[in-house]
Amino acid sequence: MAPTWDGESTAVIPQPVFDDPAHDGVRHDVTPHDMTPPEGTPDEPAQRPLIEVEVRRISSANLLGKRTQCAYEIWTKNRVYGLDANLACIEVIDLASGRSEKKHPFIGARLVGGQNRTEAGNELTFPLPTPGAEAVFQAVDANKRVRLSITSRVTRVILHVQRVQVGTEQRDSTWDQIASSRGPTLKSIE
Repeated sequence: MAPTWDGESTAVIPQPVFDDPAHDGVRHDVTPHDMTPPEGTPDEPAQRPLIEVEVRRISSANLLGKRTQCAYEIWTKNRVYGLDANLACIEVIDLASGRSEKKHPFIGARLVGGQNRTEAGNELTFPLPTPGAEAVFQAVDANKRVRLSITSRVTRVILHVQRVQVGTEQRDSTWDQIASSRGPTLKSIE
């Protein structure tokens, strides 16, 4: 299984406010210079949930079809892998520069889960990895063979829930936009 990116420097990301009722649920993007460690002491560090959930408000249904929405983020030491609702990698961001890596080999690959190697064997998690595990991506090579590749250890896993307010008359057309942004349409049910 290759490639892997062990030995990368670690970026510390601010922890979201989970129990503040005034928190709007929208993550405000930060740059590496703005990053501060999560609250906690050296003896008792702050613990993140295995899978974080962020609710993002979308101001208008018209924005839904503009581009594929990032449904999941898988964070490692140096990168953030943005996934669509079908677990396909749609973006890779380098944390050191904040730039999107348009030609990263995982773009288009599908996340299949995570693995954590232990003395007793391997612990596999699916459909998502958990912090401490390596994320496992699947892609088809030029010879049409399935290949698995892994990341360095996962530090965060985030599920993004999109929330938009629409009028009753827009409901059906909005669902059409949501469904079309998630990939191919399903066959009719008979």
